[in-house]
Parts: sequence; C-alpha cells; structure tokens
Amino acid sequence: MTSQVDFYLLESSDGASRMNMVCRLAEKIQRMGHNILVLTVDGEQAKSLDALMWTFSQSSFVPHALADTSDEHQSDGPGSPNPVLIHHLMMKKTPEVVINLKSVVPQSADLQRVVEIVDQDEQVIASGREKYRNYQIQNFTIRTHNLPAKR
Repeated sequence: MTSQVDFYLLESSDGASRMNMVCRLAEKIQRMGHNILVLTVDGEQAKSLDALMWTFSQSSFVPHALADTSDEHQSDGPGSPNPVLIHHLMMKKTPEVVINLKSVVPQSADLQRVVEIVDQDEQVIASGREKYRNYQIQNFTIRTHNLPAKR
C-alpha cells in the first residue's frame, strides 16, 4: 500500500489561520469516517488546539480529545466518541490520518495518510520544503492543494 501526503498551502502567514485550517480539515476527515491524530509541536499547542476545536465554528462540533500515547486512549474510528485525538507524540497504534504540525515527518511504519498545512511563515515554508523532500524519498504519493485567502 502506498502512503499519501496532502500539502495544503495557505496564502496567509498567521498561525491562527493555520490552526483554523487544522480544525476544518479534522472536521471534514472525521465526517468521512476516519480516525485522526493531530500531531502537535508540544503539549501547549495541543491544549490550545483542544480549546480552539470547541469554538472554531458555531455551526458544528468536532468530537475530539487530548490523548496520551497508551493504546487504551485510542480512537477506534467511526462510532468512537473521540475520532480526533490531539497529542504531541505519535500513538502506539497509528491512526488512519495524521495531521502533522511538527517540523519533521512523523515516524511510523504504518502511516497511511498525512496532512501537512503550510502557511506563508518563513519557518513553516522551510520545514514544509524539507518534509516534502523526505516524503519523496519515502515514496509517498504527494498531492498539493493551494487554498486562496478567504475574502
């Protein structure tokens, strides 16, 4: 099975737009029935994203939870009370989709699909380019999506 990575390229350079896109993509992906790990930079970012997922949209709710890395706190996909888990470390059981906010490629032999969100911040662009090269070396199928700024 070939692993896939989707790069979502934002026109903005502010971190808030990037985090809102994480919420929107998590919502869309979980509605498609997939379990998700949002892999954050650190525990603080995980807590901030957890709070944002409660408030980013007044018209929807993303079932999610802060997680630890033990298997008993895993999402089991459709029907799970928390199909979206947020943590700064990879889980023991690799989820179907990883939304990666770290500056490096997640390490797991079982990665099926990864989502990378790249805004116009210079550091995010630089790490996005490096990750792109690493995914190429690992023979991922790579797709890019240019997302225009909302007007």
